[in-house]
Amino acid sequence: MDSVQLLTVVLFLVFAATGATAPILPLYLESLGASYALISAILTTHAIVLLGANYLWGRISDRLGRRKPLVVGGLLGMTLAFGLMAIAPSYRVAWGVRLLEATAMAAYTTTSLAFMGDLLATSATRGRRIGTYRGFGSLSFALGAFGAKPVIDGLGMRQVYGLGALLFLAASLVAMIIREARVGPSRQERAASPEEEGPRLPLTFLTGVLLWMCAFWAAYSMWPNFLASLGYPKSTANWLWGLAAVSEVPFMNVVGTLSDVLGRAPVLAMGGAGLGLVLIGYVLLSRWLLALVGVQLFRGFAYSAFTATSMVYAAESGTTRTRAGSVGLYNAASGVGQILGLAIGGQIVQQAGFQTLFLTSTAIFMTSGLVFWTLRWRPTPRPAAISAEGEGER
Repeated sequence: MDSVQLLTVVLFLVFAATGATAPILPLYLESLGASYALISAILTTHAIVLLGANYLWGRISDRLGRRKPLVVGGLLGMTLAFGLMAIAPSYRVAWGVRLLEATAMAAYTTTSLAFMGDLLATSATRGRRIGTYRGFGSLSFALGAFGAKPVIDGLGMRQVYGLGALLFLAASLVAMIIREARVGPSRQERAASPEEEGPRLPLTFLTGVLLWMCAFWAAYSMWPNFLASLGYPKSTANWLWGLAAVSEVPFMNVVGTLSDVLGRAPVLAMGGAGLGLVLIGYVLLSRWLLALVGVQLFRGFAYSAFTATSMVYAAESGTTRTRAGSVGLYNAASGVGQILGLAIGGQIVQQAGFQTLFLTSTAIFMTSGLVFWTLRWRPTPRPAAISAEGEGER
């Protein structure tokens, strides 16, 4: 297996662990004695640490000229964090473990995407290949979410975190066998012949990412409550979310290919406008379950259009010695948007109701689509460079 395939296996294991544990996190923290306010504080501080760590690890990776040590180190850190979470005696201990988890997860997420960008830097089909890579993540997240149910019912929530630790350990072992060439020139070589910086992440792109993430987390942090308010069973949100995740598996590949053919900007714009239409669908069609299923399938396309294409856009920015810093900025912008969305979603519902929340988020999604549309439509590599693709993927 080449390095791209091995990184895909790692991602599959990481998303399986995340899918098994993320849906039960608030319930687990509550079982450890945390109030709703404390659960919110734990989630918020986790997001803040993740924000800063993403940027920091990106800079460190570029300075080292290496990706693999930080990928492996981040996965081992996640193994430790999930193992500790499985035996945490109280929410106070779990809070500290979550901050460790955020630091370790940032090391993995930022440097692994930069690693993919390095390996596919000369590929004319990197949009499709990164889309496929991320599609396997959606599939494993859904499998993890569905597969955790019998473990929770039969053994309890602690055992799910123990299972997650084993999955992260397996991911660490796979990452250790990935071959990595030096990703940048030495300090002496750099001084003698400075490398061009390559395309940088424009502020326009980062603004669009921030807006999109803000709208997403504002709406979807309250979406299960919205469905419950309409009389749907509590499990409805879980399986509808799982349905959307499964639909992302082919859509990630499709939108990656579209971005190679059409350019990154129009597909990113589809991701913004598409999620806005999804929220309008919730407002108009949510009382009919079959219609909700159709809306969720379209959500899979719109979510994929933003997620896969923004990952490609970030990964192809800069050069091998600046790419991780660009990815770190991208993840930091995502983190800021997440924090803002979590902060305003519940407040809007409290003051004005669910429909106002969805319409406000729709306006923000549409604005992000317009922002993305103004980006330069980044071209694919010149044919002359494509011959080097096989060399870059070893």
